[in-house]
Amino acid sequence: TRHSSPPRKQIISAHDPISGRKATIARRSGSLTLMSLALSHIIAGAPAGAGTLAGLNPSDTDDVVAFAPSGGSDDMKSAISAAEAAFGSWSRSGLVERHDILRRAAAEMMERRVELGALLSREEGKIVAEGVGEVLRAAQP
Repeated sequence: TRHSSPPRKQIISAHDPISGRKATIARRSGSLTLMSLALSHIIAGAPAGAGTLAGLNPSDTDDVVAFAPSGGSDDMKSAISAAEAAFGSWSRSGLVERHDILRRAAAEMMERRVELGALLSREEGKIVAEGVGEVLRAAQP
């Protein structure tokens, strides 16, 4: 009989350049499905996509970062149509309204910078500090 080892706890540490403190994120490996994100395509407010793709951590191919639906040509056409339909209302919205929406998105990214940086680290196989740096650059005004 083969015994599997229990999930191990992995500690990911990163220096938070904003607060100056060390931030720590713990995750358990071994039960990869529990640690993986389940993503979905949302097109015009509805789930889309058939089949599933697994996104692996390139520095640890036993680590499934996320499961995402694979989209086909019909999904692509639906997404293009939805984007074209949404463009009209977005382009008619005022500068202040667009600014506020983007500022809220940037604030959310800044608040979750270490969490998102750790996720980028897993997704791209880079060190956490580089992932946090990407989040900081993306959230800049």
